[in-house]
Amino acid sequence: MKKSTLLLIIFLLLFSTFTLPSKAKATLNITSNKQEYNIGETVILKGNLTSDGNPISNALISLEIDDPKGQPFIIRTFPSGQEIPQNLPIEIANIITCDSSGNPKDTFKREDDMGLKITLKNNVNNAYNIIVTINMFYCNGVPFKAFIAYNGSIDGKQTITFTLWPIIIPSNAPQGTAILYACVFDKLPAEGGQVYSLEKNATFNILSPSQIKETLQVNNGNFNLTFPLTTIPIPLGNYSVYTAAYQSLTPDLPPIQITYSTCSFKVILIGDINNDGTVDGVDIAIVCRAYGSEPGDENWNPDADLNNDNIVDGIDVAIVCRAFGVTAITDP
Repeated sequence: MKKSTLLLIIFLLLFSTFTLPSKAKATLNITSNKQEYNIGETVILKGNLTSDGNPISNALISLEIDDPKGQPFIIRTFPSGQEIPQNLPIEIANIITCDSSGNPKDTFKREDDMGLKITLKNNVNNAYNIIVTINMFYCNGVPFKAFIAYNGSIDGKQTITFTLWPIIIPSNAPQGTAILYACVFDKLPAEGGQVYSLEKNATFNILSPSQIKETLQVNNGNFNLTFPLTTIPIPLGNYSVYTAAYQSLTPDLPPIQITYSTCSFKVILIGDINNDGTVDGVDIAIVCRAYGSEPGDENWNPDADLNNDNIVDGIDVAIVCRAFGVTAITDP
């Protein structure tokens, strides 16, 4: 056989190998049901994880929402279905709320200091650099704190316990049973962080017990995250949502990222006409000065037309009055 013919055959074999249909890629979608939310409304995020149109129910999904200042607002990790992903190297063996000495304590008053005691177990021989994130929700499902509780390393087969103190219970915290979630990554999900553990939760009481409002629903590759926007001041502006999906592709390695998705939504404060972060007498005065006006009138102020119907009337006054006293955080 001629050398040129042999080379042609080899080329065709290689070409056919690299052009064979590949395994369907995973697709992760995440959307919000609205582009803008007023303070007091409920945010609904809907997502699904599929491969060639079929749901993936054996993956692990990480989700992070950052506020307009780029600070974590929500951080969660959850399975995409009933099949719990295996081969996660780190286990959150225990997490409790406690006092300053690390003794268990599950009831706190407003403005009390609260502690967390967390035990981590590395189930494999490899050492890892890790962060532990905490996400706290009031009894009504409102997220009120997300932060990194631990940033360090854990050796192979090592078990470590650490205590975090203090976490201040806000003075206007709703009474009831609050819940917190802990996750382990190598870095934050927004930075492409790798998931190292299943999420673990703990509950604690603020003055009196109450039913916990479920905020996360997962079913066969579909998931919904629902949470209200509290009247407790939060930043106004654009919130960024980051999600990623992980699967165990080999029995000896942690799950790897197979796909990711992002979306965003905006939080506004309707009635805050002068944009100072508070609906107060100044806003009422502005809408009253423009009362009865339409485009072209001398006292017309489009900012006072809160329902955008080209007339400043009683409806606009009512909008400001209903929001009177509501505050939010604006950029300095």
